[in-house]
Amino acid sequence: MLKKTVYALAALNRFLCYGSAFLTLFLMILIPADIFGRFFLHKSIVGTPAFARNALVGITFLALPWLTWEQKHLRSEVVMNHSKGVFKKILERTSSLIGVVIFAFYSIALYKPTMHSIEIGEMDVEGMTFIPISPFYIICWLACILATVSALKCLCAVGKNMDSDDSAKEQLSGFEI
Repeated sequence: MLKKTVYALAALNRFLCYGSAFLTLFLMILIPADIFGRFFLHKSIVGTPAFARNALVGITFLALPWLTWEQKHLRSEVVMNHSKGVFKKILERTSSLIGVVIFAFYSIALYKPTMHSIEIGEMDVEGMTFIPISPFYIICWLACILATVSALKCLCAVGKNMDSDDSAKEQLSGFEI
């Protein structure tokens, strides 16, 4: 049962990351089309600046759970690559624990603004365009919850790796000689 839950969470995280990629692709088409319309046709696509401003936050948070799940965040590789043994394991466990705490606090902090935005029907107004803000809040809040779960999974994985011996496991990227 736990294994199926882990696979379902991984699939959901990957699906959200693909949603982030498709939203990025949509913006890559929308923004140049708006610029083309402004300069050559003297008409713009109504609401493009407001949508792009809010979609960038959504894009970031849609990809966040998958990045956390796969441990692909930027971190100090200089320190991690030069540390060995117990110190490296302590650094990995500490970074995973900090990720769990930060994402949990961020999830808690986003709850009230999300509910308030839903209650009042908050809109981003750009000229005559009214873009609802609550979907972006919901995306951010749910993505932070999933990122918390992903960071917790990474913390558990680091805990399991602390018990095993990793001296024989070296990762090569394929470009190393």
